[in-house]
Amino acid sequence: MATDETQDKGRHIASHAAIRGIAAAMVVVYHLREGALYLHPRLPHPSAMERWYLLVDVFFILSGFVITYAAAPDGKPLDRAQILRFWRARAARIYPLHLFCTALLLTIAAAGALNALRRGDALDPMWSPAGLGWVLQEAALVHSLGLPGFRFLNPVSWSLSAEMGAYLLFPALLTVAARRGGTWLLLGLSAGFYAFLLIEGRTLQIAYGLAPLRCLAAFVVGLAICLDRSLWARLSGRACDVLTATGAAGFALVLATGLHDVLAIPFAALAVAAAWPDRGRIAAFLARPSLQYLGEISFSLYLMHWVSLIVVTNLWMHGVSRLGLPYWAEQTGWIAAVVLLSLPAAALTHRFVERPALHRFRQARRAGTSAGLRPAPLARGSGG
Repeated sequence: MATDETQDKGRHIASHAAIRGIAAAMVVVYHLREGALYLHPRLPHPSAMERWYLLVDVFFILSGFVITYAAAPDGKPLDRAQILRFWRARAARIYPLHLFCTALLLTIAAAGALNALRRGDALDPMWSPAGLGWVLQEAALVHSLGLPGFRFLNPVSWSLSAEMGAYLLFPALLTVAARRGGTWLLLGLSAGFYAFLLIEGRTLQIAYGLAPLRCLAAFVVGLAICLDRSLWARLSGRACDVLTATGAAGFALVLATGLHDVLAIPFAALAVAAAWPDRGRIAAFLARPSLQYLGEISFSLYLMHWVSLIVVTNLWMHGVSRLGLPYWAEQTGWIAAVVLLSLPAAALTHRFVERPALHRFRQARRAGTSAGLRPAPLARGSGG
């Protein structure tokens, strides 16, 4: 596939940033559908919300596009020095906030264990040798390869683990894509994975085992779109609007009906491809400062909302639940508290955890550029 040599290198893609932020916010809502974790039955919610896990596949497609656009906009393979810089940059992008959230959740779990010991209760299985092994695997971001029964400390971190696999393979993917017919070969492998799910009747709700393949298949789609973005660069604003809306509507249709999860992928890919030129009325709407900021903090929101959920649940169980409030009031209060804690928590961790790490690596990137190397990618996003 042809590369686009006329587009400005490293241009901020406002539409992609907003889509990422909206998707992250929808993931938060998706996890709130259960209501307070200790209250049953669950809160009533649209059946389509049960499939909002497909928003993670949108993240993976965006990640494939943005990583390629930042690291290899010309489609040329990276040399050894650039590969090492790329891997260091991605590790620095992902691990600081991930480890911070892991430490917070481990502290909360330790406090619960101390209370259990005081009461003479049995400890959570997490504190067994096997459980501590799970924690170490999660901290190292290799837990997406885990088996059924694996306990996630921060359940959403499985996607980071899966993306780390895509980052490790990214240089090899570029090398294959640079060869004649290479991009089509990669897309064929992705199509093979999706065909396997269709044949087996399996959904894309995969958080371990095949999770790295789930990520890689969508990541390759984003990479292919980026390498052939000259096709989309020629679209008028009206065409961008029509195609972006078509992609979004098709994706929503899959969520709302019994269509197989795999059918959401081409629609998501269409929306990502048509949105990237940042033209048209939809792009103008997505460029609003509030949506851009939501995109900027999306990675923090994605990771920190589960920490907020656990904090609020613990407070509710040991405080509000004793007030004897009606079911609807307790559930509504829990949801409001999680949302009100998640947003400022995301803003603070973005300011004091993410940005300092990005600043250090931007300095390293400038040093590398002055030495004649291509800059290491520092794309923002939920794991991307």
